[in-house]
Amino acid sequence: ITAVESECTYVGCPATLRGHGFDGNARRNRVSFEGVEVQVRRATATTLEIVLPDRPGNGRFRVDVPRQGRGTSPRFFIQSRPR
Repeated sequence: ITAVESECTYVGCPATLRGHGFDGNARRNRVSFEGVEVQVRRATATTLEIVLPDRPGNGRFRVDVPRQGRGTSPRFFIQSRPR
């Protein structure tokens, strides 16, 4: 994973993971953020469109693609939604 892109850093916002070696079938890409499963909405070989998880924090995304490998992202900060 080379980059995490998002205009919104709050839980539940959409984001894009950029890199290479992803599976074009969204269900075959297992993504987590500090151990919490992350929903993958769309996938190509170089991008994963995700929904930021309900767990705020400063950590890394991990992608595991069966028979392709795994990787981690640069650190990314997810914020709690303001009340």
